[in-house]
Amino acid sequence: MSLHDSKAIVHFAGNDLFIGLTPSKHAVTLDSDHTRGAAPSPMELLLIALGSCTAIDVIGILQKKREDVKEYRVEVHG
Repeated sequence: MSLHDSKAIVHFAGNDLFIGLTPSKHAVTLDSDHTRGAAPSPMELLLIALGSCTAIDVIGILQKKREDVKEYRVEVHG
C-alpha cells in the first residue's frame, strides 16, 4: 500500500466512544470524554502519531549510519 492509498475510518460507537480502523485492519478505541479516560483521546493519539513519525525517521537515519542506538525518546506537547 502506498502512502497515497492510506485512509482511516472512524465510527461512532456510542457513549462518547469512537472506533478508528486503519488500512492494516487495526482497531483503536477513542474516548471524547476526557474526564472518563476509558481510551485515548484523539489529541493523545495525534501526539503519539507525531512523536512516533519523528522517532521512526531519526532511528532509521541513525541505523543507516550504523549507530548502535540503545535508547531514544521523543516528548511531544500539545
